[in-house]
Amino acid sequence: MTRRATAGDILTGLNMVGVQLAGLVVVPSLLQQAGMPFAGAYTAYVLAAVAGTLLLGLWRLPMLAVTPAAIAAWLVYVRGLSAGLSWQQLLGVAAVLSLLGALLSLLVRRRNLAGLLPPPLRWGLSGGCSLLLVVLGLTQGRLLVAAPWAGSPTPMMLGDMQDPLAYLSLCGIVVTLALLFLRVSMALSLFLGMLVTAVIALAEGFWALPAAPCMLPEGLDVTALQLTILPARDGDAVRMLGTGVALGLTLICWNEGVLAATECRMRTRVSAGLGVVSTIGAFVGSLPVALSPLSILAGQQKDSGTRRTALAAAALLLAALLFEPVLAALADFPAPAVPVLVVGGLLMLEHIIRTTAASLPDRAGYLAGMLTLLLIPLAGDFAVGLGAGCLTWSGSLILAGRGRELSWSMRGLTVLFLVYFILLTW
Repeated sequence: MTRRATAGDILTGLNMVGVQLAGLVVVPSLLQQAGMPFAGAYTAYVLAAVAGTLLLGLWRLPMLAVTPAAIAAWLVYVRGLSAGLSWQQLLGVAAVLSLLGALLSLLVRRRNLAGLLPPPLRWGLSGGCSLLLVVLGLTQGRLLVAAPWAGSPTPMMLGDMQDPLAYLSLCGIVVTLALLFLRVSMALSLFLGMLVTAVIALAEGFWALPAAPCMLPEGLDVTALQLTILPARDGDAVRMLGTGVALGLTLICWNEGVLAATECRMRTRVSAGLGVVSTIGAFVGSLPVALSPLSILAGQQKDSGTRRTALAAAALLLAALLFEPVLAALADFPAPAVPVLVVGGLLMLEHIIRTTAASLPDRAGYLAGMLTLLLIPLAGDFAVGLGAGCLTWSGSLILAGRGRELSWSMRGLTVLFLVYFILLTW
């Protein structure tokens, strides 16, 4: 029994880490675009994931705690590159928010933090995260590119299939979907889709293994203790406030949705623990960690001890820490990560639609939820999507004479987002 359980734990941990290999490539490469060195971003990401995973293992929860790629893309592209916040400011927002989240979890331990938002907005937020993950994968693989001409009816268009990155990304998606249709497990399908794409890209010479594929972890001397909460120019304070509010609500609903799927009864403990890990991680150079939905199915296998599974997954993550040069090379040609992002996002969206369809009880709920779901990937901004959803939900209830149904938390969020949008127009 011991040998069988140990083998099962190692296999389960391997599957859990395998479905997150795309994150090991994408998240550090995103932070690199914001100016953070890849080596430091990679080391901080892995160390935060190891700490969060071990913490979950102590509570017998077989899943990973990692920085979601969709949230990292929003922070880097919209809050960082577009709005002008530095990666040091993003880490500062993450540290303050994570600490407040941990304290709030302990203060309201008998209440559900996700109740801050009504069910339609939670549905729209979860769906928007999943759809943003799909869009991120398609753009990373250049299957979707920006329209090159002014006046285009859509901002995106289909990429050039003669581009090696585009067609190899498409091949990886097709292989992954084919495996799913053949009833191969989700975790194995995502892992094999990534592996097949990497092997083809390596064989055709589009990326090469570095001469020294292994090296000791480095880069923390550049990223550790570099966070700042001070605005560097006019408007930064408003942008940082909007980022913090949207990020906090997103992480709360993200974690609560995953815990609800596992019927976990330790939500307060998990939320507070992840908040502490994220706070410490921000001082090291990591964005906030959250529960990984993709690792749930990979971790829920028969005859696997959850603590041993967590230890196996953490050990594999630590082993991946030594292969930073290989992951850095993959970041230059991200085709192998695209199938995991696209198909993983579609599977998450499918699960959300199947399990939360009842969250849209009427037209007001439907419009608010759909507006949130669509604006998050279209604008690439959680603050815009959540703000528009909050204003739509509150406005529709007030106009229908049902303003008394609004909770005090929802009223406060509506006023906050209204002020946020007004300040953005100045």
